Amino acid sequence: MKTFVRLIVMFWVLVAGAQAPVSNEADNLFKNGHYTKAINLYARNPSYTNQLKIAQAYVALGNLDKAILQYEGIVSKNPEKLLPQKELGKLYFKTKQFEKAENTFLLLTQKDSLNPDNHYRYGLSVEALGKRDKAKDSFKKTFHLDTTHINNIKELGAYYLKKKYMDSVHFLVDKGLKVAPTNAQLLNLKALAHYNFQEYNSAIPYFEQLIKQRYLETYIFMYLGHCYEKDWRNKEAIDSYLGAIGIDNANSDAYFNIGNIYRKEKQADSAIVYFKEAITVKRVDLSREYHAIASSYRTKRDYKKALDYYWLTYEQNPDDYITYYNICFVSDHYYQDPKTKIKYYQNYLDKFGNHRFGKRYRVHAEKRISELKAEIHLAAD
Repeated sequence: MKTFVRLIVMFWVLVAGAQAPVSNEADNLFKNGHYTKAINLYARNPSYTNQLKIAQAYVALGNLDKAILQYEGIVSKNPEKLLPQKELGKLYFKTKQFEKAENTFLLLTQKDSLNPDNHYRYGLSVEALGKRDKAKDSFKKTFHLDTTHINNIKELGAYYLKKKYMDSVHFLVDKGLKVAPTNAQLLNLKALAHYNFQEYNSAIPYFEQLIKQRYLETYIFMYLGHCYEKDWRNKEAIDSYLGAIGIDNANSDAYFNIGNIYRKEKQADSAIVYFKEAITVKRVDLSREYHAIASSYRTKRDYKKALDYYWLTYEQNPDDYITYYNICFVSDHYYQDPKTKIKYYQNYLDKFGNHRFGKRYRVHAEKRISELKAEIHLAAD
């Protein structure tokens, strides 16, 4: 009997010894990014640890469907293990399976109620489902368990900002900034809390810090420009609005605000330049839509309406020689008086006769003018 036991022990020692090099090789492959090869080796020894590593390798490969199936299999066989449940919940959330994420993290908050991250992730899940009050309660629980959970502070701070509870925003964000003084999202919340409460001077350093950190968003430059204006720092305000234009050169509000500063400083010429630019970039170009309507009416031979819409098209883009030629062509069908028709074609030649792409239309316009003049001459005879 003792001999038999010794043989069994020796067998398992040999098996374990054979498996160890395989696991080590798989670990090295995983560390170096050979995830598929690592999965194949881990699968030879489907231990709990190796099953976890297979799931992690699928995540690294971006194959989240297989990772979810792998974690679901691990959880069903190991219901007492919390780590795979948490990773599964994260994947449910990442793949927008919010109900499954909610159920998974709710269970985790019950099994491990003192874990702040479980409450935080449950809050994210219910928030994604539109249950904002439930989310807020969960974020508050997280904060009571861990006042240094930065991601949670961002979520709870954003909730209070929307509700305009500015004191609560400052309280939370100040706690977070003690731990992470350069965190951009916390600085953003702090700046917006001051800005929304019209504490413009207090908001300035936080917006400035965001820009220094290359957190470059149009609204930051716009809000900072407004703060500078309120603080009578017009040069800095103009520079900030120009920063917004550097990101979005069609920002008509930024041009207008610069013009307004120059107007208040009685620099009328500069003001006019920027006001005109605001008009230029704000104008909506509907030429494509007007042209399509005009062409449709032309197909119906409703020349009056076609002409109206071609004129609207031309007003959107007065440099479009094709549109103006369409006006001539439709006018030729709509008007009875040949002199009126000649006037349109002559206007085309005056405006676009030397256009490098308009030669074909120029030839036709000249031909029609000759034909119409002949009609007038014959009618006179």
